[in-house]
Amino acid sequence: MTNRLQLAVYLVDWRWSDEPGEKKVKCEHTGVEVIYRWSNRITDILGSAVDGEVMKWAGKLHLQKNLGRVTLIYNATVEAVWDGSTLGKLNERCGELPQTIGVSCEMNAPVNLGLDFFRGRFAELRGSREFDHFCGAE
Repeated sequence: MTNRLQLAVYLVDWRWSDEPGEKKVKCEHTGVEVIYRWSNRITDILGSAVDGEVMKWAGKLHLQKNLGRVTLIYNATVEAVWDGSTLGKLNERCGELPQTIGVSCEMNAPVNLGLDFFRGRFAELRGSREFDHFCGAE
């Protein structure tokens, strides 16, 4: 849209279901995301952007620092999710506060080697303190 404002449209959010006796693709929803870039990751000291998803209650903060061939990335998200069998019965509430820290190194363009660490999903909005953790390589 502009050099600072972007619009992303996700036509379908899908995943592979490997449940016992049922292996199929599940299509869940579409989405629209608005992204505003505060600072440029290449020309400024620290790249930063915020985004929000229109179809669900979610907001994100993105920070990126390029140090030659090494890139440091931090993402913080706030998200509220309501699930249920029908729109009138949204009885499952989940609050998510995921944070991702990543580092990658450009080995030989376009090949990068990276590592991500993920933390933070509340199981229920009321009082639960259960967290998901993930550490993986790209």
